[in-house]
Order: sequence, then structure tokens, then C-alpha cells
Amino acid sequence: MKKTAILALIVAGIGASYTASAWYLGKQTETTLNNQYGKVLESTPYVQIVERDYQRGIFESEETLTLELFKQLVETMAKADSSQPSPTSEPLRLTIHSRIQHGPFPGLSTLAAAITESELLLPDGIKQDTAKMLGDKSPYSQRTIIRFDGSGTATFSSPKLDITLPDPQADSGKTISISWQGLEGDMSFSSNMKNSSMTARAPALNITSNDGVRISMSDIRIMGDQQRIFDDIALLYSGSQRMSIGEVAITVPESSRKPLIMKQLTYDIDLPLDGDYIDLIARFGVDNLQLGKDAIGPLHLDYSFKHLHARSLAEISQTFMGFYTDPTLLSGDGEALTAQLMPVLNEHGATILSNAPEFHIDRISFANANGESNLAARVKLTDLNLEEAMANPFVLLSKLEASGELSLQEEMILEMLRNPPGKEEMGLAELSPEELEAQTQMMSAQFQQQIAMLTDQGYLIREGKLLKSNVEFKAGQLLVNGKPFMPMDMPEPMEEEPTTIQ
Repeated sequence: MKKTAILALIVAGIGASYTASAWYLGKQTETTLNNQYGKVLESTPYVQIVERDYQRGIFESEETLTLELFKQLVETMAKADSSQPSPTSEPLRLTIHSRIQHGPFPGLSTLAAAITESELLLPDGIKQDTAKMLGDKSPYSQRTIIRFDGSGTATFSSPKLDITLPDPQADSGKTISISWQGLEGDMSFSSNMKNSSMTARAPALNITSNDGVRISMSDIRIMGDQQRIFDDIALLYSGSQRMSIGEVAITVPESSRKPLIMKQLTYDIDLPLDGDYIDLIARFGVDNLQLGKDAIGPLHLDYSFKHLHARSLAEISQTFMGFYTDPTLLSGDGEALTAQLMPVLNEHGATILSNAPEFHIDRISFANANGESNLAARVKLTDLNLEEAMANPFVLLSKLEASGELSLQEEMILEMLRNPPGKEEMGLAELSPEELEAQTQMMSAQFQQQIAMLTDQGYLIREGKLLKSNVEFKAGQLLVNGKPFMPMDMPEPMEEEPTTIQ
């Protein structure tokens, strides 16, 4: 056989093998998408697929997917106010169009099962309204690489947007301008959507009215890493989530208020899983809060719910999410709500409470140039029987354990009394220097008198300029610094005569 004939047979064999591989991977990709849609819809019952057109070819497929949002809620609201039909009586529909290139070398760019290029298509009515803002751009687009095992990575984006809208009060003559500097992000996911991670970034969002009111946010970032806990319930995840904003500024020119500026806002949530239990740990912080010339910071609020029975929490979450699809409950039928909710709370809520859950205020702190003050507290319920507690609420006192610590920088409090942030709104700016000094001295004296009284009683401990206190509640007794707290035995503070300025 001639060499050219042999070469032709080899090429034909490779072509046939590649064609068969592409056809098989195209079918596998469709199955992967089906599974992913099922998992996503399971966790978002207010979203429904109303139409799906999948045109599968050998090397490339096309999919048009139409979703409907909050159908039951919209229909219920429309029935409740049927005398005044409105354009919002129809549920919102969104269409996603995808071009799917099959592997093993989709687009001749990478080794993968498939690459999908997807974009969000708006309904005709909305599309006409947004044409001037977006032109021919999609409000959301995504490129996804699906690996041979069904896992994958994706990049997504939304374009910049500048829009001017009339004020909701049509006769006000005001307009509101919105400038959105776009969004970009990345994500990865496992084959069964059990694990996923995501990062997103938006440079800025500015909202301005023509009367000078302005709200601006810059350097917006979102990150998340989560793992589904139960295969049969897609509503509870462990992992972490983080949102940060570089700066938030609010200006109201017609008001006497100074511009409010907050720098480096962060909100973190950790959901660690330990056996049958999950914790929710949240941390909110602001590096610097400035009101005019007055500055405070950093500020922190950290709290947590610990030792929550995960399966019971998932069952309760599933019940609440199911309300989105129940027209009876959406209509506000209190009896129906109670009939469905109480059995779930009685069963799974009782399990959560009987497993000694804890609530912690891990930190409340604020600082200025004079130092930092902190508060921390914990609350725990031990061996609580829900039926017993509902029959006799005083049982809660015997099951409750709580403790807390407080530390205050005395000079910080005195400085805030002398020069409180936002004093212009408190009417202090109109006082003469003599009047302001007199009022400051009076407030400082009252504060110091209260501190001296609490220190004499042993409820506060002074360490230099730092004031400390420890509080504990256990077995129905409240202790402050180890001493029983008896507020009825505390002397009344002496009232000072107001200072008169001549």
C-alpha cells in the first residue's frame, strides 16, 4: 500500500476518533449542565426553569435557558391587589444564551471537555430601556471551562454603566445619576457543585442627585469558599465569605452634617464544621470613621453562634426557603404558617437548643487617639428542654450561663464627652466657649462621680486610666467582679447644681 494511502487512513482514523470524542464529550457536557442546574435550583426555589432549548451538535452546541424569578410571590401579590393591575404583575424572566464548544480541544485553545461562552439576554421591554446605557453589550457574560471530570473554572464580568433616572417623586424635579464601574470575577467548582470558590471585584459605585447628595463606594471586593454539607439538602454550606469596601463616603450639602467617610470596611463570615455541629463566626470592622474633623477607629463588632446542630439547622433553612413556593404562606395566612412552621421548630429547634448552643459577642471595640475600649460576652444554654421552657419560661434562668468583660479607657470617654462626634447636630456648636467649658466640666464630673461610686462598690476596677469589670451569670445569680450584684443597695449619685455663666 502506498505511503500516501496509509497516511490518509491514519488521518481519517484520527479524525473519526476526534469526532467521536467530541460527540461523547458534548453529551457528557450536557449531562454535567443538567446536574449543575439541579443543584442550583435546589438551593434557590424562587428560581424556575420555564424553557430550555439545547441544540447539540458534534463539535459545538447552543443552549437557550429562560429563568423565571419569584413567580409565586408575584402572582400572590397580584391576586391580593387585583383591582389595580400593574406592569410588575408578571414575574421577571431572564434568558441566558450559551455557545458550547466540545473537547477534547475546544476552540483549539485548551485541553478540556468543553468551553462555554454565556451571556444574559434581557427581555425586549427592558432591553429597549437599557440600549442607551449598554449598547450591544450584555449586562452579564461568563466564560466557563469544564474539565473532563465535570469540575471547572469560570470568569465573569459586567460592563461599566452610567445612567440618569428621575426621582421616584415625579414632581420633585430631581434626578439620580448612577455610575457603576463594572465587575470582574473568577470562580471554580467541583463536578457535583459540592465545593465552590469565588472572587469578584468592582472598582467603584457612585450615586449622585442633582441637588448634591452623593454616595460613593470604591474598591469593592467579594470572596467566598464554600462546601455543601449534606448531599440531600443544598441549603447549608461550611466555609468562609468576605466582603470589603475600600471607602464609603456620604455627602449631604443641604444638611449641617459634615461628610461621613468610612475607610476599609470589612465583613467576614466563617462557617467551620466540626462533626455534627457548625459555628457561625462574623466579624465587622471599620478602620477609620470620620465625621467632619472628628475621627474614630478602628471599630470592631465580632459575634458568633457556636455548636449549632447542622442537620437541624439545614432542615429549618429548607422549611423557610420552601415558603417562596407556597402561595398560601406568601399570602400571609398566619394559621397556615404556624401549622407548617411549628412542627419543624418543635423538632429541630428543640434539637439545636438541647445541644448547648452558645452566643458570643467576641468583641465590641472602638478607639481614638486616647486609646481603645472593649466589650466581650458569652451566653450559653445548657440541657434546655424546649417543651419544659415553653411551659415555664423561668426554667431558662436555671439553664442560662453568661459572662462578659468590659475595659474602658477613661480618657477616651472623657474626650468623647468633651468633644462628641457630630456635636453640631447636638446643638453644642452654638454655645460660647465659656458655656461649652461649663457643660463639659459638668458632664465630666457626673461621669467621674459614677465611676467613683462603682469603684467603691467593687463593680469597677481601676488600673491606671483603664477601667475593668467582669460579669458572670450562673445558677440564677449575677456576679460582678466576683461579688453579687445588688443594684438596690447602690447609693444615688449626688446631683450637681448647673453652672451659671455670668
